[in-house]
Amino acid sequence: MLGVLAAIDENEIALAKQAIEQDLGGATGDVAQQMLHDQEANLEQTKSLGAAESPRAQAMRAKGKAAVEALSKTLTLPDGKDAYRNAFMRTMVIDHGDTIKIIDSELLPAAESAPVKQDLEQTRRVVSAHFERAHAVSSSR
Repeated sequence: MLGVLAAIDENEIALAKQAIEQDLGGATGDVAQQMLHDQEANLEQTKSLGAAESPRAQAMRAKGKAAVEALSKTLTLPDGKDAYRNAFMRTMVIDHGDTIKIIDSELLPAAESAPVKQDLEQTRRVVSAHFERAHAVSSSR
């Protein structure tokens, strides 16, 4: 179960690093920096609780890799940086919305210890804040 959460964190870290490399600046750059900081901290905490590999975690990693590759392809478009910025923010809204659903429907119900449940609840708060911020930035475009 925690392996799935770790995979999600790893995906978001990869997306944030890719966005930071594009030097997007402004609110989008700020979102990427905040995500990198928060997701790295969350990944460390999740791993300390014993995140284990699973087929579901591997599937989440594959989905994340595909998202990174899809976003990189937007850079080849004529309006590459703007296309990337818009696709990145759209991806952040979708991914964070999906993560909230996964935490609520799969991970929290399966939590068997208080520390794991606390980690999931804290993660959900952070993910919700990222979702709200990404939605606000995306809507302002």
